[in-house]
Amino acid sequence: MCFRHGLLRREKDCGRCGQPARLDLKKKRFRYDKAVAVRRQKRQRCDWSASMFVGSFFVQSRLDVETLLIFVIFFVRERFTFRLMRHELGLSAATFTDWSSFCREVMVHWALDRQGMIGGQGKIVEIDESKFGRRKYNVGRVIDGQWVFGGICRETRDLFLVPVEDRTSDTLLAVIKERIAPGSIIISDCWKAYNCLSDEGFEHLTVNHSYHFVDPDTQAHTNTIERQWREAKRKVPLCGRRKKHFAGYLARCMFLMHYQDLNVRLHHFLCAAASLYPPA
Repeated sequence: MCFRHGLLRREKDCGRCGQPARLDLKKKRFRYDKAVAVRRQKRQRCDWSASMFVGSFFVQSRLDVETLLIFVIFFVRERFTFRLMRHELGLSAATFTDWSSFCREVMVHWALDRQGMIGGQGKIVEIDESKFGRRKYNVGRVIDGQWVFGGICRETRDLFLVPVEDRTSDTLLAVIKERIAPGSIIISDCWKAYNCLSDEGFEHLTVNHSYHFVDPDTQAHTNTIERQWREAKRKVPLCGRRKKHFAGYLARCMFLMHYQDLNVRLHHFLCAAASLYPPA
């Protein structure tokens, strides 16, 4: 699996003489120990070796490859817990945290690699903002958490989720110009920050959620993006999350929502890991 997806290499040249080295799978090292010519027609043994993990996703790991692959299989599932990992793999809290961060880093790389404009001339893009968090002490309506701005194209199902500091017009418009192609038909609620969209090269339709879920005149609605919020909030951890890691949480959400089949997820995760950590 690792060789097939490019996580590890079967072939490598000697770092000294440049000749093809042999792979010792038992010791997990590349070796070249044949005699080579040196000055004055003398020959001496090269005796070069290097770990097969240099530069790869597994470099400097104290866990074996099989354990890490099982960890990845759990990580790309909908839900996984530290208790389950500790029971199945015997991982410490520090190891679990570190490898969760490494896996999220791979998914951020996947999201950035796919990043581009969605929508286009005549295509419909629904946009909305939502706050990820919980009520303090489960009392009142004020939610402590992170604002996230998102959009989805109805025709292609392309989705973006971006953490933002606030919901001001300047903040949201900057993301819209970066992620939504000019000429798109944008549907939103009546939040005042969107009032300028008609002047920015977009056709803008609104729905007033205080009265309707679907506008009776234009049939505009944001049900598609609202459904994505429910899916995303199920996949973001409720406890122990950090604001600085929110881009990683959202990248994992988009990765899991883009690939529904577990085997397909695993394949694309390993390809993304090989792209981010190409073996030297």
